[in-house]
Amino acid sequence: MGGDELDIEITTLAGAQGLAMAQAAEKIYGSNGPDCNVTLRLNAHDGARLEWLPQESILFDQARLRRHTDLYTAGSGEILAGEMLTFGRMAMGERVRSGLARDAWTLSDDAAVVWRDALHMEGDVAEILADPACFDGAQAAGSIVHVGPDYVATAREILAQLKLPEEVLAAAGRVAERVNLIRWLGRDAQQMRKAYGAFWKAYRHQVWQRPEKLPRLWEI
Repeated sequence: MGGDELDIEITTLAGAQGLAMAQAAEKIYGSNGPDCNVTLRLNAHDGARLEWLPQESILFDQARLRRHTDLYTAGSGEILAGEMLTFGRMAMGERVRSGLARDAWTLSDDAAVVWRDALHMEGDVAEILADPACFDGAQAAGSIVHVGPDYVATAREILAQLKLPEEVLAAAGRVAERVNLIRWLGRDAQQMRKAYGAFWKAYRHQVWQRPEKLPRLWEI
């Protein structure tokens, strides 16, 4: 039907560490008109570290998704957050033909908004996905955002070590003050998910010295 509203807020207080994730992939069903609105607020106070590890959001044909991830850090707080979109139920041979997919990010601190970013596709989504200048036939796309010190060299080194399959593209860059951004495209959604998870394990280990593994629910 459409028109669903979901609002999530997660906070790590000063000096705390935390990891949160969904227990399964999200399914965004086709809508008869209204948009589905998802708001995620992630807050890391001074000295805190917060991970938001996604499972993929599967868009059905004629889905209408508006998702906004609002990041807030204070002092030396850090956030490692991600998102993945799969454009159809690939196992069923279904692809997205039309609809709306808007995935927006905002990062702020006590002083001001530091960074904004948004993916917006509406109307003939199949044409956008097929266009060589846009998604070039990709079945899935994703982002990993690390708010913290400059670890772009580390991210690029991990990507090189992973030896990504031809079906998966990824690149890392420093896009704003305290923002490390890793973008993903996958012609094969499962291959991209596998590579995404392998990168996350290695990155959290090298940057935060956390165990090089993912929660069991993510591996299922």
